[in-house]
Amino acid sequence: MSSNSSNRPVWNQPESTYPQTGLKVFNSLTKSKVPFVPREGNNVSWYGCGPTVYDAAHMGHACSYVTFDIIRRIMEDYIGYDMSVVMNITDVDDKVILRARQKYLLKQYQDDASLSPEQVVGD
Repeated sequence: MSSNSSNRPVWNQPESTYPQTGLKVFNSLTKSKVPFVPREGNNVSWYGCGPTVYDAAHMGHACSYVTFDIIRRIMEDYIGYDMSVVMNITDVDDKVILRARQKYLLKQYQDDASLSPEQVVGD
């Protein structure tokens, strides 16, 4: 891939055999909106990053699923693409391990009946 004057790789809009839909996406390479063109006719493969869950569920987790699902439904039901969709859910990372260790140690500390109030305040 060659480069342009700003040291970014040159990007060429792919050609499509499927009729243009008017759907545009942000191209982070060109820093502009470009027409969405499926790689193979009407078939769209979409991989999306889901939430990293390391504590109690909250509205932010639901936002990932709802947004992802709304866009998928628009692309399938209104535009007519054949979608193949995958979303990951990261369940183990350093934050998960650290949070579990902290909760375990706190529980162990709280369960230690030999602690005096002065020792708890001192800690």
